[in-house]
Amino acid sequence: MADNARDRLTADARTVCDIVRTTLGPFGANKLVIGAEGTVTTTSSGSLVLDRLDIDNPAVSLLKTAASDFRKTEGDGASTLVALTGALLDEASRLSEMGLHPTVIERGFREAVTVACDHLDQQARPLSTVGVEAVARTALTGTRNPNTRHQLGNYLARVVDAVAQGGEFDPSMVKVSSRLGGAEAETELVAGVVLDRDPAAEGMPRSLHDTGVAVLTDTVDIPRYGGERSRTDTRLSLSVEGFEDRAAFADQEREAFRDQLAAAVDAGCRFIVTGMAINDSVKRDRRTRACSPSSASTTQTSRESPG
Repeated sequence: MADNARDRLTADARTVCDIVRTTLGPFGANKLVIGAEGTVTTTSSGSLVLDRLDIDNPAVSLLKTAASDFRKTEGDGASTLVALTGALLDEASRLSEMGLHPTVIERGFREAVTVACDHLDQQARPLSTVGVEAVARTALTGTRNPNTRHQLGNYLARVVDAVAQGGEFDPSMVKVSSRLGGAEAETELVAGVVLDRDPAAEGMPRSLHDTGVAVLTDTVDIPRYGGERSRTDTRLSLSVEGFEDRAAFADQEREAFRDQLAAAVDAGCRFIVTGMAINDSVKRDRRTRACSPSSASTTQTSRESPG
């Protein structure tokens, strides 16, 4: 009876381990994950498959928690952890059928960990003898193309050399920006800040070199005299007699904004990024966009983006 209860408890966990195991390696299979709300995702990431599983089983819940904690602590290896767990469960089942008590099996596994760690220590070599790039390539076994492994390994080695201070690597200094549908060979290493946002206008340039950058925390908008965006403490009251007068006053406001923009351009600024919004009136103003037709660009980014 106890054996049957144990088998039922671990059956789902072993199934999950088999699913995740088949995502590993250069010939790992993609999985089709269908969420409860109907969303469909195709992935070869064992971690993503594990996160999306909705199984009410204590063993599976324990497995998911262990894998998540391991990934948070070590940064990677959750899928390998699950695959090894599945292999240990299979071996434990075999030993149990031979008549070994579960506590004996557990003690044997712990002793095996000690032996495995000692063996790894004997086989280990100093990093200086193999190089960071060679070590990085060992984490890219899921990439079938050897040229891509070499390229990404080289990138990782350069990142470590640039970021490591006093032998300590600070992962918060590195940001990985991914895009759906992108190929591994298209990966690019950028020594700087990446803002994946569209420009405010389609005609703005996509490439600028050796240019001034303005980083704003305010909305880019045409100032309204006496309004909320006015820099004066005096509240103004406007009285116009016709549409022409109101249009002339609006032209004066836009001209003042163009003067401000022209002053920024004259100071060497060719790119403006803001964490707030860019008013539609600024985007529609052709004369504003033409202030420096071949060398000015404006981008809007969200609050979460760097810079």
